[in-house]
Amino acid sequence: MNNKRITAVLLAAAMALGFCACGKPKAPESFSDVDADAWYAAYVEEARSSGIALGYEDGTFRPANYITAGEFVTMLAKANGADPKKFEARHWSFIYWQYLDQYNVFDNSRVTDLRTSLCAAITRQEAALVIYNAMVNMLGEETVPTHDPAANIPGYIALDTQYLLPVAELYAKGILCGYDDLEFDGSCKLTRAEAAALIISLFDTSKRHVAVPTRNVTYASLGTFSESTLFIGDSLTYQFIENYLLPNKFIGGASYMAAPCTTAKYFLSSYWVLTPSEDNRYGVACNTEFQDLSFGDALAVNKGKYDTVFFLLGSNNSGYVTRNQYLDAIDLILRYNPDATIYLQTVPNSPTGAVETERVNGLVREAVSAMNADGSDNIKLLDTNSVWNSACIADDGVHLTALGLDAWYHYIRTNVTK
Repeated sequence: MNNKRITAVLLAAAMALGFCACGKPKAPESFSDVDADAWYAAYVEEARSSGIALGYEDGTFRPANYITAGEFVTMLAKANGADPKKFEARHWSFIYWQYLDQYNVFDNSRVTDLRTSLCAAITRQEAALVIYNAMVNMLGEETVPTHDPAANIPGYIALDTQYLLPVAELYAKGILCGYDDLEFDGSCKLTRAEAAALIISLFDTSKRHVAVPTRNVTYASLGTFSESTLFIGDSLTYQFIENYLLPNKFIGGASYMAAPCTTAKYFLSSYWVLTPSEDNRYGVACNTEFQDLSFGDALAVNKGKYDTVFFLLGSNNSGYVTRNQYLDAIDLILRYNPDATIYLQTVPNSPTGAVETERVNGLVREAVSAMNADGSDNIKLLDTNSVWNSACIADDGVHLTALGLDAWYHYIRTNVTK
C-alpha cells in the first residue's frame, strides 16, 4: 500500500469536531497528546506526517476517546480510496457507509446506515467483524488456519456467534490483539487509537504482529471413542469437542451434545434445545440427529445405544445448582440407557472465582455417593479436576487452554477402559 492510501486511514479520526460540529476539519501540524512512546504513536504519526490525519481544534488527537461507527466507517472507506465529492444531509458518514456496503462489509453487522447507528460508539467485536469482512470481501485477502482460539484468546468464548470467526482470524493475521493480558473484551468500546491501529494494520501488512500462533500442533493419540460413547456438557465439553476431539480426529464414532450456556436445570428442561439461539449464543456441538431437540428428546433418539456417558455440567449457575438436579440428570440418562456407565466429571479450579468450584465438585461427589448407596454402581466419579493445573486454566478462570484439553483427553483414555 502506498503512503497516500496508508495516510488516508486516519482522515476521520477526528471527525467529531469536523463534520459532526459542522466545521471543516484542518490537517494538524502535530498532536500534542500523542506520546512518542505510546503503543499507538507509530500508527498515528504515519497518518499525521502525510497531512491527512485530523485532530481537534486544540491540536489534540484524543487517542483514548471512543470512536463512533460513522468515524470508523469513514476511516476504513478512505483507507480503500473512497473520495466522495458530496455528502448526504442525514449524516456525513453515510456516503462512506454506502461505499463500503457495495463490498458487503456490513454482512452480519449491527452497523447500519441509520443516524443512531452511525453516531453510536462502535465496540471492539463489531469493529473486528467489519474489518474481517473488509479483508475478505473488499481486499480479497485469503484466510489462514487458526488453532484453538478458545484456548488462546482469553474472553473468546464470551463472544456472540457472529464474532467468533472474525476475531480468531484477525488474531491469527496479526491485525487484532487483546490488552496487556491478551484479553480481547469484545463488548468494550473501541478507542480512536485502537481504530487507527486496526485499520492501518489491515492495509499495511508490515504493521501487523502475530498475537496467536497459526501453526498446527500435533497431539499424541491414545485412540478414538466408540459408537457406544456419549459426551454431555456445557461450554467445557463444547470446547473439548470443537477445539480438540474433532480437529484431531479423536472423536471416533462417539456422539455428543454440548451447549455452552446450559446448566443442570436446563438439561432437564424440554424447552432448552440443541440449536443456536439467544440463550445458546455460541452455537451448539451435537450430532445431526440431535439438532433442535431437548437433551431428553435427544437421548430418546438413540435409546439403549450408549454404554459409556461422560457428563460435565456445573460451570454455569455454579452458585445455584443442587445435588437433586444432578440426581435427576442421572435418572434422565438412565431412563434411556439403563445399562450405561455414567462418569460424572469435576470442573476445573477457577482462579478468578467465576465458578464456585468447591461447591460444584462437592455436589457432584455427593450425587455419585448417593447413587452408589442406592445400589447404582454404574455411576462413577471421574475427578478431572485433579489433572488440571494452573497452566491448564484459561485466563477467564472457566475454560481450558490447549494443554488443559490435551490433559483431559489423556486422563479419560487412561482411566476409562473402553
